[in-house]
Amino acid sequence: MLSPSYSGHERSPSPPEARRIVVAHRLPLRAEPNPDAPHGFDFSLDPDALPFQLSRGLPQPVIFVGVLPPAAADSIPESDEISTDLLTRFSCHPVFLDTKLHADFYDGFCMWPVLHYSVHPYNKDLYHVFLTANMQFANHILDVLNTDQDLVFIHDYHLWALPTLLRRKSPHARIGFLLHSPFPTPEIFHTMPVRKDLLGSLLNADIVGFQSFDCACYFLSCCARVLGISYRTKQGYIGIDYNGRRVLVNILSVGIDIDQLHAVLPCTRYVSRQDVVYSAWARSLDQDLLRASKDNSSMVILKLGLAMSFRVAALGPNFQKLSPEHINLAYHQTGNRLILLDYDGTVIPQKLINKAPSQEVIRTLNELCSDPKNTVFLVSGRGKDELAQWFAPCKNLGISAEHGYFTRWSKDSPWESCKLVIDSNWKKIAVPIMELYTETTVGSSIEGKETSLVWHYEKADRDLGPCQAKELQSDLQSLLANEAVYVNRGQKIVEVNPEGLDKGVAVEHLVSAMGDRGNFSDFILCVGDDRSDEDMFEATTTGMKNRALAETVAIFPCTIGYKPSLAKYYLDEQADVLKMLRGLTQL
Repeated sequence: MLSPSYSGHERSPSPPEARRIVVAHRLPLRAEPNPDAPHGFDFSLDPDALPFQLSRGLPQPVIFVGVLPPAAADSIPESDEISTDLLTRFSCHPVFLDTKLHADFYDGFCMWPVLHYSVHPYNKDLYHVFLTANMQFANHILDVLNTDQDLVFIHDYHLWALPTLLRRKSPHARIGFLLHSPFPTPEIFHTMPVRKDLLGSLLNADIVGFQSFDCACYFLSCCARVLGISYRTKQGYIGIDYNGRRVLVNILSVGIDIDQLHAVLPCTRYVSRQDVVYSAWARSLDQDLLRASKDNSSMVILKLGLAMSFRVAALGPNFQKLSPEHINLAYHQTGNRLILLDYDGTVIPQKLINKAPSQEVIRTLNELCSDPKNTVFLVSGRGKDELAQWFAPCKNLGISAEHGYFTRWSKDSPWESCKLVIDSNWKKIAVPIMELYTETTVGSSIEGKETSLVWHYEKADRDLGPCQAKELQSDLQSLLANEAVYVNRGQKIVEVNPEGLDKGVAVEHLVSAMGDRGNFSDFILCVGDDRSDEDMFEATTTGMKNRALAETVAIFPCTIGYKPSLAKYYLDEQADVLKMLRGLTQL
């Protein structure tokens, strides 16, 4: 493997830290014809090339991958000699494409028109040429890639397929994709027959960057409408949970080159005040890619799909089935236990028509609650009145309703509401849209809660319901983009919740409240089955630092089914949950 480390100054044969591999259509080189020069051209770095300008803000060393300048590309055949020479002198690794292949790849495939709102007929042959060229780029990247250290930055639509092609060969690679062209509205993008593959390729990156907020919104809307996946905002970042990986979506407008402005403008005082500089742009991107891919190397990867439908499912390195021996031992050895249970799909089967708990569920929960060492909570998105009525026989059961907005520690204690200030004016926008979809989808219904809205489609046609759910999700995300809410698809539902309100926040509140009472948990069991429960798992696995816990605490975040999850453990099916809980009560 070639290991160059040109940094624009000195060359080190063995870089001590991660390299940045910048991939663009063309290398940042100038080529002047010179019959006396090696290969017939004098090469030099091109200071006007965008990849070179952006590299100034990246940690060194940087390697560039792309095709040669036009004159040189037409004249110089592929050889190890030219590749080694350019790699050594300029840290440029050239990709050699046949002349016709390059012309069909660059000018033939219809990505540019669609991105600029001009719909052209789809050409299957040109799409295959596009993939062939991208595959050659991927092979050259793999020539220099050190998966465990290097970061790959892919620039623009010519290389749209690269994230998928790289992920197939190097599942743990750290990949960023930057689109410097507009991203069209979902209606325009939907005209592409290969739209699923193209969206899936971007989601095979760890971070996807756009030039404007509108472009990012159109991309997110396409993901919802075409793939049925949603996004969440957390701590200022937009993230898409995709098969166990969190793909960051960023808005990174390319700025201006301050050095060039200093050279051409006389008023340096004005120039020095400008904040949008390439170096800051690149540093921000680099830090975001490091953050997005920090767990890549430790993940257990499952490869799914073929060709451009390829994707990976990521599991935690310690993901394992929850065995009775493991949890029973910890349960027996601890004395201040917190047990957190989702309801639908966890305590009861998801497909039941009658959602009320069975007598077996009531009996099992009462047995758990009868142990003074246990604090047992249902943590559900359902409304508080419904849950209170169903679980009236459970005197000592705690309930956290509407994703934690309402909390009751026992049947006789009052309901407490969280301190989050909620503006419900967004419902005036969401309700008419949900009503429209309800009118056109037989079997669907709207559930209004104090803090949220839910559109149910479990009784709708099995084909129409999911299609309508995708469309509704996309429309709500677009119309509520400026509201402090998030739209989520769950088990046969589309739900709109206020930002800052989720089951993870509910868990953190419960742990803190117990600590304030002097009850420092030394055992936490958290069980759930769907997307909303991932917030609980994240809170118990990564959010428990500096919380009110015992010095030694056994934590068991557990999902239902062997699937990508932030939980550390899994049970095969919902029926195993009650079996496990009954096993604990018999100790």
